[in-house]
Amino acid sequence: MSAITFQRIPTKQAVRSELVRMIYVGPDDHFRIPILKRAGYSVDQCKSACQLHAALRDIASPPDAVVIVEKKRIDPRAAMFLTRSTSAAALVLFQSADHTYDESGFDFVVPVLPSVDEWLGGIATLIERRRSDRDRTQGRLSSVWQPAERISRLSRVG
Repeated sequence: MSAITFQRIPTKQAVRSELVRMIYVGPDDHFRIPILKRAGYSVDQCKSACQLHAALRDIASPPDAVVIVEKKRIDPRAAMFLTRSTSAAALVLFQSADHTYDESGFDFVVPVLPSVDEWLGGIATLIERRRSDRDRTQGRLSSVWQPAERISRLSRVG
């Protein structure tokens, strides 16, 4: 049995060289958290709504994105509602093969088993775009979510 090794994954270099904070909601069965950390992101994992609520209320370090994982016993709609009602963070959904919820409330939807480069690059682009939009409209938007123009969804090749 060979060991799993992680390589540093090239991204758009830490989105304007600022620390990007993410909240990861759900279990990390696919080892995405170490991949995100190796790409330069700060990642906090939440396994309950109470943990997510506390993480979202940390105004000293607001998240740039909340990553939600679809699982058998996890309904992403509750985490989406909590995030949208208290934060301007981008919402990313990693879909499950067995449970697919309405994706219209998410900014970026990742289908089952895309390449790491695809989803990591998509998240970096989303955060960069959101920060650029926030800088352009500074002072005109509230700190609570504004609807996205459209959902970005990775396409499956194959």
